[in-house]
Amino acid sequence: MHDQADELRELVRRRFADDADAADDGYAAGLRKIVVSAGKGGVGTTTVAVNLAVALGRLGCRTILVDADFSGADATWLCGVESSESIADVLSGRRTMHEVLRPGPGGIQVVPGIWSPSAMPDCSPSAQQRLLRQMDQLARHADWLILDAGCGLNHVVRRFWQAADEVLLVTTGEATAIMDTYAAIKVFFGELPRATVRTLVNQAPGDADAAAVHARLATATRRFLGLSLASAGNVPWDSVVVMAAAAGKPLAHAHADSPAEHAIERLAQKMAAEIPVDLIAIMKPTRETAGEHRFQWQ
Repeated sequence: MHDQADELRELVRRRFADDADAADDGYAAGLRKIVVSAGKGGVGTTTVAVNLAVALGRLGCRTILVDADFSGADATWLCGVESSESIADVLSGRRTMHEVLRPGPGGIQVVPGIWSPSAMPDCSPSAQQRLLRQMDQLARHADWLILDAGCGLNHVVRRFWQAADEVLLVTTGEATAIMDTYAAIKVFFGELPRATVRTLVNQAPGDADAAAVHARLATATRRFLGLSLASAGNVPWDSVVVMAAAAGKPLAHAHADSPAEHAIERLAQKMAAEIPVDLIAIMKPTRETAGEHRFQWQ
């Protein structure tokens, strides 16, 4: 399965090599935009975003991490990146996204965030559109774009959800976290014309507990919103996560053998091996037998 996915991704790169710039509708074929978000703070959104990006980079995927949480540049700090330029310069039009890119851990590239919450950037509709177009224009440089969008339920995060191929909602087993996660879905679910929404239960005491959290959310969203909610699994509670954050390092660099790191690595492997749903539309099956799928370009 993994080998087949590698072949498909290579076909995709060749197919869209000459068409990597953003299309008029803001969609860049071949670039997967994953928005990591949450209904409330303190559930580990930044930890998941950074370590997922690093894990994808370690798999050989060209990955860019965008620190788009305007409450502070936690993702930038966790990547050990120092820069006087940030996403605010892209929003204002002073710099392009490519110009503010900085090398990060594990071979990834990082778009630095805003260090001071008081230095709120220009978030006008035109600034948001500029940022989204700049993201799409990175398609020639990346396979994956991971956005740490934090926990805001504002108009900027709304635009991120609209532009996403997938929204990864981080939650925990706490009642308030579950309720706030449902609230975020309720606020934004109408803004998802093509995105998949998945829940990732962080700091999970066990697989059964995490499955119960997902089932609770999935039942509510299906019953009241008519939305199918997928599961991205869970990341177990692990004391080394706090230690790595205090040291300002991703788990892969500070505690590579930790249970939390292994869980995020498995998630990255699963994501990298999946065939993007929107790419299936431009392929057709030529033969399908048990356990075997062959595709050709139409």
